[in-house]
Amino acid sequence: MFTKEEVKNLKLEDLEKVHMIGIGSGVSSFVATYLINLGIEVTASEFNQESKSAKNWIEKGVLFKGGHNARYITEDLDLVIFPNGPIPGHPECEKAQELNLSIANVAEILGLISRNFKTIAVAGTHGKTTTSALITWMLYKEFRELPNFVIGDEILEIDKSFNFNPHNEYLVLEACEYKRQFLDRAPTPYISVITNVELDHTDYYKNQ
Repeated sequence: MFTKEEVKNLKLEDLEKVHMIGIGSGVSSFVATYLINLGIEVTASEFNQESKSAKNWIEKGVLFKGGHNARYITEDLDLVIFPNGPIPGHPECEKAQELNLSIANVAEILGLISRNFKTIAVAGTHGKTTTSALITWMLYKEFRELPNFVIGDEILEIDKSFNFNPHNEYLVLEACEYKRQFLDRAPTPYISVITNVELDHTDYYKNQ
């Protein structure tokens, strides 16, 4: 697996073929869309094949049907992207490690992408999604086009949880605090927003 320093120096435009383990979330879908826009061949696997997102990726020929399978991991892959790092016992994870392929987690790749935008990162224990949606609406009304955004739920009347717009310089990003992911998702924010701070995710954070 890449170290954090190696991910920082990774040039996405040099990649030719990438496989994503999990593509149902807004984060994964945004990353996949960005990579495809660079001309990279992207494939993906996903356990939940019935979601609106999964059906969309199946139609585009990106998502394999039938969940996860080791046969999706081939030697010609330049990078395998995991949800939150290698998953013990996962067939695709084990195959990627067996083939000694380059691997990284999706939050780190999102962080790499976020450097190309004026990223507005919203962190905090409560209210991240609502605040991110409000900021997205403000930018939408100001510039009369949707900015880039990745948030935890679909925005009312926009009806999606992510948007990729290569012609807009802003990226509104819900910066999840679990396992310090906000440091990976938005390492160099243009604006940082912290809604509030309370003890949460006590399986990881032991105290305040």
